[in-house]
Amino acid sequence: MPAAESLRRVRQALANDHVAFARTVRARVLASRFGSLSDEAVLRRVPRGFDADHPAAGWLRYRSYTVSRALTPDEVLSPSLADILERDYRVLLPFVRWLNAACGFPPAARR
Repeated sequence: MPAAESLRRVRQALANDHVAFARTVRARVLASRFGSLSDEAVLRRVPRGFDADHPAAGWLRYRSYTVSRALTPDEVLSPSLADILERDYRVLLPFVRWLNAACGFPPAARR
């Protein structure tokens, strides 16, 4: 879970531009590889300061913004594990960049 200030920034970014976040999270390749956001830490109500009817109300309730997928034993033991992880990270990159920008981190140099 992000620190309180980072969480506040992510929620504010969501409130300001939920469309870009939705596009990132609902991207076909991300959804097919990782599913949806982990709903392990979700508030019952929208946090104070945000309208309960906001289009991003569902996402504003999250306290953590993570996705994951299980690796099979064959993947873990594969000599190409690094390649598998690199492909996964490439899929995650737009999501990670959105979160980093929301938290105020400068964009990394693109390679």
